[in-house]
Amino acid sequence: MKKIYITTHYLKHGGIERMVCNLSNLFIEMNYDVEILCTYYDGEPVYHLNDKVKITYLTYKLPKKTTSLKKNLKELKFIRVINDSFVRFSQYYLHNKVVAESINNIEKSIIISTRNEHTKLINKYSNGSNKLIAQLHCDYSQYKGYLKDIKYRYNNIDYLLLLTEELKNEVEPELNKLNKKTKCLTVPNFIKDKKDKKDKKDIKRKRQIISVGRLSVEKGFDRLLLIWEEFLANNKNYILKIVGDGEEKENLIQLAKSLNISDSIIFTGFLSNDETVKEIRKSKIYVMTSLQEAFPMVLLESISQGIPIVAYDVRVGPRSIIKDGYNGFLVKENDIKTFIEKLSFLLEKNDFYNNMSKNAITSSKLYSEEVIKVLWFEILN
Repeated sequence: MKKIYITTHYLKHGGIERMVCNLSNLFIEMNYDVEILCTYYDGEPVYHLNDKVKITYLTYKLPKKTTSLKKNLKELKFIRVINDSFVRFSQYYLHNKVVAESINNIEKSIIISTRNEHTKLINKYSNGSNKLIAQLHCDYSQYKGYLKDIKYRYNNIDYLLLLTEELKNEVEPELNKLNKKTKCLTVPNFIKDKKDKKDKKDIKRKRQIISVGRLSVEKGFDRLLLIWEEFLANNKNYILKIVGDGEEKENLIQLAKSLNISDSIIFTGFLSNDETVKEIRKSKIYVMTSLQEAFPMVLLESISQGIPIVAYDVRVGPRSIIKDGYNGFLVKENDIKTFIEKLSFLLEKNDFYNNMSKNAITSSKLYSEEVIKVLWFEILN
């Protein structure tokens, strides 16, 4: 089996989309033919792709934006509820239809799904000549019905790959109650070494704290602004740089204004991966205040650049990358006081900071392309 198909929704900005590109490039290096099956076209890929990777767009009909059903029900807008429900169902049917049809035509190949909805489709529509590999790029507990799908709709999947050992230990017993075929493995994301000639430890850091991500509710940037308001009381010469864009951007800008901290915050909007890494390299500390995570790529980028991390210890994600006190600090959720104390400690204790920076680079080697390549070699062969 030398042909690999990878499913995804699109190839714009996003953690899953970035890993689809990284994996595609890796598989080309491993002498596989690679084809990415995009559910729909939403613009050209934003991450680097080897020229040998084929991209097939299954439809050019973009999803139509709909308002929240909860909001419409609360406001008693029943006509809008009916219309939006019809649009959502139509889109769901169309996207599932084109993916199912493409899968139905694949033989004697490897199919890798990156989302639960695609895993259910390859489980149902792929014939027995294919090897089926499912990836779960999220914390399943945050999504209603995911665990039920894993238990009852993955029975033809050969491998289920989880990003952390914690997730694997939770999912595997549930899966194996009825399904003895599917093997659960822990396969984390990886980063490519940029091979910058500059020695990372000699980089002159700016008085800058950084955070990167989609500006959406679950990323918890509002919590970060509340931390920043208090942090500034004793650290007026620092800048908080927030890289990313999203539906919450205007709300966050207004919150910063209401907290009177706008002058110390820079919202950069979307930056390319190379530009983002450059900003991380300039910064003293990376901060994360998400409400939920899976296996944040940006944390790998940060430790690879020798940047210590301070993050809220949400259910999964940061704790699989951050070793508390070694390459960063994990803080109990919503403990603003401790979060600020850890930030201040790192900025005041140069020797400790420098050691933690070295430790960060060392720990990032666990997630190098060469290390993860070995895991994939065993799975694919």
